[in-house]
Amino acid sequence: MTLAPELPRGLHWLNAPATTLHEQRGRIVALAFVNSASAWCAQRLNDLAVLQARYLGRLQALAIHVPRFDSERDPQAALKRLRRHGLSLPLAHDDDWVAWQRFGVESWPTVLLIDGEGNVRHRAIGAEGLAELERQIARLCEGLHEPPDDDLRAFREANPEPRMPLCFPTGLVATPDRLFVADSGHHRVLECNHHGRVIRQFGMGTPDFADGELNHAAFRRPQGLALVRESLYVADTGNHALRRINLPTSTVDTLCGNGRAGEPAEGVVTAPRDVALNQPQAIVVNNNQIFVAMAGDNRVWSYDLGTRE
Repeated sequence: MTLAPELPRGLHWLNAPATTLHEQRGRIVALAFVNSASAWCAQRLNDLAVLQARYLGRLQALAIHVPRFDSERDPQAALKRLRRHGLSLPLAHDDDWVAWQRFGVESWPTVLLIDGEGNVRHRAIGAEGLAELERQIARLCEGLHEPPDDDLRAFREANPEPRMPLCFPTGLVATPDRLFVADSGHHRVLECNHHGRVIRQFGMGTPDFADGELNHAAFRRPQGLALVRESLYVADTGNHALRRINLPTSTVDTLCGNGRAGEPAEGVVTAPRDVALNQPQAIVVNNNQIFVAMAGDNRVWSYDLGTRE
């Protein structure tokens, strides 16, 4: 058990007021060193957002972006990229790797768990599972005082993305009379005409995982789209799932994926929610085969629409 060093004064806080570890005394701090181009880092930030909501007032997650290449040194570009992945935590930019070196970090993502007295109690490197990370946090939270009411308010970003009709649109399919758009930041898929008028919205517009009719279904940061006859296939990245929109009936179902990142297993899919995917981002359909590019394991997987294998 070692006392954590203080955060460098030169850190550039991008979406929140500057803070120090001393100011966070009395609660658990999850200090995450991430890179905006890493799918693993995006998943780790989403894990920490879930845990912070679960341990509101007792856990404070702080993210530090460390550029790997010169092209990643632009702080606003890094913030945009991480917001596209669903960032909802305070973010600082460590342009010259000062914090990285001060805390002895060697790889992305790395999460340091710091107790209420400022001691480093756990170091999670790479894709350590959410369950293990929560077990460590729950252990550290034991004995903490009940947080005051002011600490029970959810984090609100400074200078958030402007409210626009679209937010980080990533997927597009065009037909002679329709445009289908994956409006990733609004957690929905839109059907529009070529003049930009919205004909139908699939998904409630809030991040969740639900099948059903278009107004009751839910997505979480959908990205890739592929249209085959009357079915629109969706890479539902945030839900780690492959989804299908039946256009004639306006319904959504899940072909595979259970909402959690995991390692897929080859074979026939008998129960769609028993299959784990890992951040599917792009899809292509050819001869009854769906090819899925999964950023979480850097591989392309296939799904046979006939055999469900």
